[in-house]
Amino acid sequence: SLAGVEVHQAIAQCIHLQHLDLGRTGPFLPPPVLAAALSPLQSLLFLNLATTAVDSCCLDAIAPILPRLEFLDLSDCPLLTARDLQHLSDLLKSNVLRSLRLANLRADDLSLYRISLQTHALSSLDLSGVAALTESTLRLFCSRNPRLTSLHLMGCSLLSSHIFSEVLPSL
Repeated sequence: SLAGVEVHQAIAQCIHLQHLDLGRTGPFLPPPVLAAALSPLQSLLFLNLATTAVDSCCLDAIAPILPRLEFLDLSDCPLLTARDLQHLSDLLKSNVLRSLRLANLRADDLSLYRISLQTHALSSLDLSGVAALTESTLRLFCSRNPRLTSLHLMGCSLLSSHIFSEVLPSL
């Protein structure tokens, strides 16, 4: 859309932008336009793309900035698939990511497991509504992220009550 192109052009000119919140704006920017808007933003530390039209093309566009991001929200992105999340895990290799929000994504446990292997500095993790999350992957997230102080798991139906007595004391 014309408005989407104008937004892309405006964002792309802000090359020193450190904080970008497009969350809950809906899919008004088609994936190629969103990818083009994000690719020049090499200084970003905070990126909220919740409910936007993020797809594998967009993940490739933000790949160069992922190692510097401190906050990433991909919650409720309708186009993201388990395969895209596995691709994200290949790109993520981050020492600084403090907050990761993946609520309500169509993830499988393998993609979550692979993401857990790439994070180790998280203080906040939101996997609410991710029905495929297993206890073994949750344990791995918790053990690999000793600074974790905020954990959102509402709607994770594969988790039993005993996992919380195991995991909560470590938070």
